[in-house]
Amino acid sequence: MGLLSWLEAGFLGTWVRESLWGYAILLTLHSLGMAFLVGITFVIALSVLRGRGIAAAPFARFMIIVWAGFVVSALSGIALFAGQATSISASRIFLIKMTLVVLGVVLTLRVARALVPESRGGDRVADQPQSIRLMAGFALTFWVGAIVAGRLTAYLP
Repeated sequence: MGLLSWLEAGFLGTWVRESLWGYAILLTLHSLGMAFLVGITFVIALSVLRGRGIAAAPFARFMIIVWAGFVVSALSGIALFAGQATSISASRIFLIKMTLVVLGVVLTLRVARALVPESRGGDRVADQPQSIRLMAGFALTFWVGAIVAGRLTAYLP
C-alpha cells in the first residue's frame, strides 16, 4: 500500500470523508486560516506597493497573525488532503496551487523581513527598494492564483 493510500485509509482520511462534520469543520478552518494569511498579506503588500511613507514597523507586528493563519491553513489543508489523497495528488491544478502557495510563502517572508526596521535607518514603507515592491506585487499575484487554483481543484482534474 502506498503512502497516499495509507493516508487516505487511515483514521484522519476516513473521518474527513465519512463523518458528518469532518470535512465542513476542516474546510472552515482552512478558509479562516487563508483569510488571515492572505488578508493581512494583501494589506501589507498593497501598502508596500503604494509606498506613501507609512511606518513599516506596525506591519511587522501583524506577521504573527499571518503565520498563525498559515499554520491553521496548512494543518487543515493536510487533513483535507488526507480525505482524498490518491485522487487529488494526481490533479494538475492541485500541483499548480501548491506551487503558488510555496511561491507566495517565500515572497511573503521576503517582504516581511524587509519591513522589519534595521540599522539602515529606513523604516518607512516608502523607503523600501523597488525590488521589495516587486516582490510584494508578485506575492499578491501568487496568493490570488493559489486561491483560484484551490477553488478549481474541486472542479478540474
